[in-house]
Amino acid sequence: MLLAFYTASVLIPIIIMIFLVIRIVRNRATDVLLCLECERCMGACPVLLKKNNTFPGPVHIMIEAKTLVDPDKLDKDFSLCIDCGLCVKACPRGLSPQKVLEQLKKK
Repeated sequence: MLLAFYTASVLIPIIIMIFLVIRIVRNRATDVLLCLECERCMGACPVLLKKNNTFPGPVHIMIEAKTLVDPDKLDKDFSLCIDCGLCVKACPRGLSPQKVLEQLKKK
């Protein structure tokens, strides 16, 4: 009984992670796997500097790309991105949330 519980508690998270990685690779959005979620892009985003803004920010684009199952349910507030490229310059890995957003919109 204990062995079955241990096996299930180890295998189920591994299977879920494999499913997510396969989905990300299939959508050709492999850059999101490299995102550290350090939020440096959030400090560089000019859209976030405006008050009363509903834009979630570049890091949330990357998080959404990692976890989103249905691209049709993409948050409408992501369309506020102005494609300035400052998030790419601020990213320590040079990732582009705007390109990931474009890929998600194509699906």
